[in-house]
Amino acid sequence: MPNDKDNNSGHAQDGERGIFRSLILLTLPWLSLQRDILGVIKKGMEEHKKEDIYFKPIQHLVHELHALMMVFDRSRKLRSHFDDDLEKKLVDEFTQLFKKVVAGSVNFIEVQEIILARISDVLCKLKNGNKPTKSHTTTN
Repeated sequence: MPNDKDNNSGHAQDGERGIFRSLILLTLPWLSLQRDILGVIKKGMEEHKKEDIYFKPIQHLVHELHALMMVFDRSRKLRSHFDDDLEKKLVDEFTQLFKKVVAGSVNFIEVQEIILARISDVLCKLKNGNKPTKSHTTTN
């Protein structure tokens, strides 16, 4: 038997590669699941942003706030400082606000999808023993 000191280091590296490969194999399904869930959320948001599904809940909230103000300000001292069409203005502003939040959320989801796709590609290449290429391309 040869007494080569490097003989044992090969086994340790194989063990480390095996552990790393196992971690990659555990990670890939989770990344795939997250990417799929993000796709479903994004699709739902895009479908519903065409409709005004926010209008009725916001209108209901504003009516509840108005009713609360009526209970606490029976003499109209505070409410007299507001415009008569305050409810309509609040509904319009909240509706626009929610539309912008949804649009921003869709953009954020798209960024996450790009990142997850890149991470998955790199992990798949590492799992197969290939070195990932240095690519700094963006997806539009």
